[in-house]
Amino acid sequence: MPVSMPATASKPVRTSRKPSILIVGLRERQRGLCEARLSDAASLRYLFTVGGNGRTLPQADRVYLLTRFVNHALVNHITSDLPRATIVSHRGGLPTLVARIANDLGVANGTDC
Repeated sequence: MPVSMPATASKPVRTSRKPSILIVGLRERQRGLCEARLSDAASLRYLFTVGGNGRTLPQADRVYLLTRFVNHALVNHITSDLPRATIVSHRGGLPTLVARIANDLGVANGTDC
């Protein structure tokens, strides 16, 4: 059964829909690794940059922000537009990100990418 991650809960809660996850900071060629490992458990969305006129951010149950790979303007845009409790700052790389999301979703073997 899919797992939903409410903003205020630290543990996943079982629901009938897949949670939506926004991953900020991955380049397009890196997305396949996340899709292969996590797409059965969550609806994945990606954002790498915002345009000069700003951009409406996709709605998501949880946002994973790769802080080492995004510029400050994007970080500021995300933290000002989205509820703080839904944002997870991640300083590691892709393998640790996938493992972290898999763990949060309750998916086994999150390091399989």
